[in-house]
Amino acid sequence: MRANGRIIAMGAMQFGGETVESFLPDDYEGAVKVASASDCGETVIAVLPNFEQGLRVALFAMSPYGGSGSVELHPCTQTDVTHNNLNDVML
Repeated sequence: MRANGRIIAMGAMQFGGETVESFLPDDYEGAVKVASASDCGETVIAVLPNFEQGLRVALFAMSPYGGSGSVELHPCTQTDVTHNNLNDVML
């Protein structure tokens, strides 16, 4: 059974729309994996060095411009970091 996260952002377009769901522990200070999840599995969008940068990427990814739909934030290790910020993801 899948653990429940906390919804930390929701698209303004409609109830039941796209969300950012956090699976991070309280006071987490490590790297953050941003992933879109579906019935077909998880697609990693990026791994960022901290929550602030991860949230920026997640908010963009769930927007119509990002096109990823609902996304999730998960803890990760610093050695897994793929991008430093949203600008890096966009390039």
